[in-house]
Amino acid sequence: MKQLSKNIGSNFLFSFIVILIIGLVNIGFPLLIGLLYSAETMGNFSVLFNWAFFLAIPIANGIAPAISRFIAAKTGDETPQINKIGGKITIFYLLMAIVIFPLIGVFVFQLDIFDLLIVISMLIVIILHYLFRYSLQGQERFSRLFKFEIISFAIFLPFMIIFGVLPNVLGWTGLSGFHWLFFPVIVYHLAFDILYLFSETKMMDLKKFFSFPEITKKILLYAFFVGIGSLFSLGVSQFQIIISDKYLTEFRVGVLGFWDSAIKPISLISVAIGAMTIPRITNLQKSKEEHDVSFVNRINYGLTLLILPIFGLIFLIIAGYPNLFDHLGLTKYQTAIYWIIPIFLCFQVVNNLIATPTISYYSSSERKVIINPIISFAYSLVVIVSWIILVPRWDIWGFVSGIAIGSLVFSLAIQITALIITKRKIGMHVFLMLAFYVLGGVSLILLNYMSNIVLLVLWSCITISSVILGILLIIKVLKNRDYSITYEEQATTTAETSN
Repeated sequence: MKQLSKNIGSNFLFSFIVILIIGLVNIGFPLLIGLLYSAETMGNFSVLFNWAFFLAIPIANGIAPAISRFIAAKTGDETPQINKIGGKITIFYLLMAIVIFPLIGVFVFQLDIFDLLIVISMLIVIILHYLFRYSLQGQERFSRLFKFEIISFAIFLPFMIIFGVLPNVLGWTGLSGFHWLFFPVIVYHLAFDILYLFSETKMMDLKKFFSFPEITKKILLYAFFVGIGSLFSLGVSQFQIIISDKYLTEFRVGVLGFWDSAIKPISLISVAIGAMTIPRITNLQKSKEEHDVSFVNRINYGLTLLILPIFGLIFLIIAGYPNLFDHLGLTKYQTAIYWIIPIFLCFQVVNNLIATPTISYYSSSERKVIINPIISFAYSLVVIVSWIILVPRWDIWGFVSGIAIGSLVFSLAIQITALIITKRKIGMHVFLMLAFYVLGGVSLILLNYMSNIVLLVLWSCITISSVILGILLIIKVLKNRDYSITYEEQATTTAETSN
């Protein structure tokens, strides 16, 4: 049997660099726009930007992860067939979106023709990019994916300077409209799509375009559960920006959009972990031993020890010194007034980050994947009810409070469910999470009664100890060969031993 070598450490490194590049474009560039331009421009940009990514969820967070999972679960010979299924479904979705979205955009959200063209163009290139990227991830071809991303990013950079930076710096009135700011992002995604199509695919037989093999049903069902889960969880954050345009002033939409972009780089870690763990857990599940369970459990503990105390310290610094952002050149966003917004938005992203390994565990199984949409629906319901109650009274603070409350419910529900279905093999770290949450909440209250410096020193001591333990645990996971080999490799090794 053919030997397969998959090194979890190198895969994670390539995956993280790839996600970092994507983040620099999809998150870093909007953040740059927020720093260079006015809050009002940032608000207009954020609304259309989030429209494109919201509409992309059924493919980017549904079909694409499904393709990745089924490629990882099947043999290499079946990869072309699964890729073709993904391509066909994506084309059908795009045709439907191009017809339906303009009707909703014009009659409900009063978007003009230029807004529609930008969103549709973004939607097409983003969807294809995610579909192709997940296909390579499912095959664990992270080095090839890395090369495509590097070339695309190199093409993106000059367009970013010409259309994003220079119009503001040099006062070019011809490129001053905010619609031009989307051009570099479109070019980046388009460059990746072209590179993939030229090097990886063959022409599709039009005679077989409308024929689908039997496995299509399984892929669609899996994609439905994953996509609905993402629509309820990730989609709520994007929908927050979209509907805020109807309830908030243009300035406050800009404030919300800026901090949403500023906080999102943290989510790159979640994406990188998910990109690496879903195909890896899927592979580990082929073994009779429960390597997948111990793998997820140890990553959960490592991330909790590493992430939560760091952000607890950051929250204390922001709450204790709210004028800090003014010294960083963010006075146009009135950070002395809106300082609690980055804390609430960051709290949501951190909760999603901590939940990522367990979500990957659910997503790696056709049977367990249904858990994601159920819990995500509960999350979105909590958020929407919170908005209905809080937004009329608290305005922008009501939006971010609802997101924070919902994310806490989501994260705890994900872990408690795992605790039950795995009979305490996964999810025990939820008690460690709760300890950090309680300790953090008490510390924020104590800021009103004791010295900020004393609290920060105490939290720093806790953070250093916890981070060291978390790093050591994660290193053990990366070095453990049981988590790096494939099922085929294990089967071969067993056969050789028996002989």
